[in-house]
Amino acid sequence: MSYTNPHGQPQGIAIYDTNRLREILIAEIDAINTYADHIANSNVEDVNKVWRDIIKDEKKHYGMILSLLRKYDPAQYQAYLNHINIKLGPKSPMQEYKPNYDKQIILNNIREDIKGELEAVILYKQYLSVIPYSKC
Repeated sequence: MSYTNPHGQPQGIAIYDTNRLREILIAEIDAINTYADHIANSNVEDVNKVWRDIIKDEKKHYGMILSLLRKYDPAQYQAYLNHINIKLGPKSPMQEYKPNYDKQIILNNIREDIKGELEAVILYKQYLSVIPYSKC
């Protein structure tokens, strides 16, 4: 995965299944942020629509993995229960962003996205091969 350093290799190796799930969560957050960044820097609406659809899928994946983590990590589940009724949100409007569309190379962003998705497939297949839970 590319989230830990610019060379695309993760730092360390997750030994525990729950840490593998956390690593997947990190990858999903990284993907969401990357696609959102691409949308913010693109004025090609057809491409942006695809990126928005992909973000929806990435958020769904994040929720699915978070549910598994809560199921298999009692401390994580208890922390969830302790904070379930706390409502957080922005206290003020979000920062305004003004992209420079003249300096974009959207095809390179798409290539990076494909690379990231293929890296995710490799990571998830590795983890599926070692996680012993039959219901995962």
